[in-house]
Amino acid sequence: MGAWRVYSTRGAAIQISFRDSALERAYRARQEGLRRFGDSSRLFQRRIKQLEAAPNLAAVAGWPTLCQPLPNSDGHLSAQLWDAHRLIFVADHQPLPQLPDGSLDRRRVTRIEIWTVEEDHG
Repeated sequence: MGAWRVYSTRGAAIQISFRDSALERAYRARQEGLRRFGDSSRLFQRRIKQLEAAPNLAAVAGWPTLCQPLPNSDGHLSAQLWDAHRLIFVADHQPLPQLPDGSLDRRRVTRIEIWTVEEDHG
């Protein structure tokens, strides 16, 4: 995890890193976002900013569009973007903060890594 440098704005609680440098450029540079996602680039950037502004992942866990476990994955989470597209990310902690039952302790997740944008075919 954390293959790319962390991009964080002043005052942000959750630190964001990107697994894919093209996704980082699409987030940081308006023109690159438009090239990659068209008019939907604003929503892509807004979702990441919403995650970044939260004090921890538990703060957005109740928002259905922002933090849902990705079925049949190894700890991947998703945020709804547009149509059937989702932003896929993981907690970027080693070891992962866990609750006694072994599930992710979202209150202690303050770093995430953006993996990809994918279309839900299910």
